[in-house]
Amino acid sequence: MSDHLEEFKDVMDEAHVDVEAPKMTEPKFTPGPWNVKFHIVDDMTFCVVEDESRKAICEVFSHEPNWEDEQEANARLLAAAPEMYEMLASIRRTLKYMGYLPYLVKDIDLILRKARGEREVEK
Repeated sequence: MSDHLEEFKDVMDEAHVDVEAPKMTEPKFTPGPWNVKFHIVDDMTFCVVEDESRKAICEVFSHEPNWEDEQEANARLLAAAPEMYEMLASIRRTLKYMGYLPYLVKDIDLILRKARGEREVEK
């Protein structure tokens, strides 16, 4: 978990705000943090997104010339997914608790459901 998320939780604890997980389906994805590793085989470069135990989460390939920058950017975005999920879930809990921006809470719920692979609900 990031230092910022821990700091956020500490601040919310001091304010006596409940930042525990809401009643929703637990994510089934591999917990983070995830890292990006680069590999070269023959003339092909590819990225592997791995968890802390070096288990491969996914591989990002590109057979097109000069796509290495985009390939790396895609792999880094995927590697940040668990931390982004946790941060978004924390923001959602705080907004919900404080009664702020209910339309944003609804949008965040849709994104979190999508990340958990649940049936998408219309806005």
